[in-house]
Amino acid sequence: MSYSGNELSKVLRPLTYTSRKFYIFISVLAVTIVWFLYAWYIQLYYGLGVTGMRDYVIYGLYIANFVFLIGVSHAGIAISAGVRLLRVVVLKPIVRMAELLTAVSLIIAFMNVLFDLGRPERVLNMFAYGRWLSVLVWDMTSITTYLVATIIYLYVTMREDIALCAKHLIKRSWLYKIASLRYKYDVLSRKAHEKAAWWLALAILPIMVSVHTVVSWVFGLMVRPGWYNPFFGPYFVTGAIASGVATIIMVAAVFRKIFQWEFLITPQIFRILSNFLRVVLAIYIYFMICEQVTIRYLGPAREKEVSNILFFGDYAALYWFVVIITLAIPFIMLSIYTFIPKFFSIKLIVLAATLINIGLWIKRIIIVIPVLLRPELPYPLGIYIPTWVEFSLIIGGYAIAALIYTVFIKLFPIVELAIIGSHETLENSELQLKVNKNPLVALAIIGVLTLISGVLGMSYVKYPYSYPEVPWAPAAWLLGIITLLSIPLAYVLSFKE
Repeated sequence: MSYSGNELSKVLRPLTYTSRKFYIFISVLAVTIVWFLYAWYIQLYYGLGVTGMRDYVIYGLYIANFVFLIGVSHAGIAISAGVRLLRVVVLKPIVRMAELLTAVSLIIAFMNVLFDLGRPERVLNMFAYGRWLSVLVWDMTSITTYLVATIIYLYVTMREDIALCAKHLIKRSWLYKIASLRYKYDVLSRKAHEKAAWWLALAILPIMVSVHTVVSWVFGLMVRPGWYNPFFGPYFVTGAIASGVATIIMVAAVFRKIFQWEFLITPQIFRILSNFLRVVLAIYIYFMICEQVTIRYLGPAREKEVSNILFFGDYAALYWFVVIITLAIPFIMLSIYTFIPKFFSIKLIVLAATLINIGLWIKRIIIVIPVLLRPELPYPLGIYIPTWVEFSLIIGGYAIAALIYTVFIKLFPIVELAIIGSHETLENSELQLKVNKNPLVALAIIGVLTLISGVLGMSYVKYPYSYPEVPWAPAAWLLGIITLLSIPLAYVLSFKE
C-alpha cells in the first residue's frame, strides 16, 4: 500500500500532532487510573470481603469481564489471518489496530484474574506447583502462549514501519533506530518478514481457538447445572469472535472520525466486517436457541432451575434485554442493507456493533453468576450485588487499556506505512534468502529440551493427584513454548544478504 504526500502526512498525524483534546483525554484516564489504584489498595488491604463475592458466588464481575476480554482478543488474529493467509488485502489498514487490540485485551484480562485472586502474588503458585490435571494450568498455558505469540507477530509485522519512522520523524529517529534493531529497508528484508509473518499467522490461528475453548472448559468441566455442556467450547469461541469483530468495528470508526482517515478506512472495510459479524452472530443466536430448547423441553430439574432464573427470575430483565435489544435487533440492522442497499450506513453498523458488545458483556455475566446463585446443597438461593470496588477495578482496567493504546499510537504508526509487494511478487523474486541457521537450531534445541523438562517435572508426582515433586516445572514448560515461539523473530534478525 502506497500513499501520496498528503495522505502520508495524514497517516502520520497521530505521531506528529497533539491537540488540547489529547491532554484532556489523558488527564481523564490518569484520574480514572488513580481511583482504580485506590480501589485496588482497598481490596488488597481489606480482602475480597469488600466485593460482592461470598461463599456462594466465587466468580463475579472480574471473571465475567475476563471472559469478555479474552473474546475481544480474537479480533486481531482473525483479521490478520484473513489478510496474510486469505489475502484479503482490503482489510490491511485495520490489521495493526486489531493486533494491538489483541495484545492489550490479553493484558487487561490477566489483570482481572489478579483482581479475582485477592492475593495477586499467589499466581506464582501456578508456575511453581501447577499440575496436568488442573484446567487452570491449561488456561495459563494457552493465554501466555497467545500473548507472547501476538507480541512477536505484532513486532515482526511493524518492524519495517518503525525503520521508516526514523526517516520521516527526525526528532525521534534515535528511538526508532533502537526499536527497529538495525532493520535494513530493502526487498530482501521485506521478503523475510512477510515469510515469518505468514507462518506466525498460521501458527497463531489454532492457538486463538484453543484459548477460548480452554476458558470454556474452566466452567464446562465443572459438574454444575448451566455449565456442564459439551458444546461450551464452540459456543464460547463464536461469542468471542463476535465481540472481537464488533470491537474492531468500533475502534476503526473512532480512528476514521478523529484522524479523517476516510481515504484509508473505506466503507468496503465496514461492509466486509459487518457481513462477517452477521454470520457469526447468527451462529451464536442458533447456539443460544439450541441450549435453551434442549434444557426446557426435557432437561434435568437442576438445569431448568438455572434456566428459570434467566427466563423468569432475578436475571430475566438482563437476559431478555440481551436477546432482544443487543442480539436480535443488531442482527436485523446488519442484515437490512443486504436486501435494501440504500440503507447501508457506517453509523448503523457501528451502532449495531456497540449494542452487540454491550450484550455480549452482559451475556458473560449471565453465564457466570446465575449458575453460582443456585447451591448444590438444599440451601436458599444466593445473592450477588457488585460493589463500588468491583466497578472501579473494571472501569480502571479499561482506562489502562485506553492509555496503552493511546501511548502506542503516539509513538508508532497504527496503520501500515511500508510499500508491501504482493505475495506473488515476493515469492517470484530472484533474491534468495540466506539464513544463519545456527541461532535457529540453538533456539529449537533449547526450547524442546526446556519443554521436555517441564513435562517430565509436572508428570513426576509421589502420590496420585498430588503436587509435582519438581517445583517450577510449569514455568519450564511455558519457557520452552516461548523459546520455540521466538524462532520466527530470530529468523528475521539472522538472515544474510
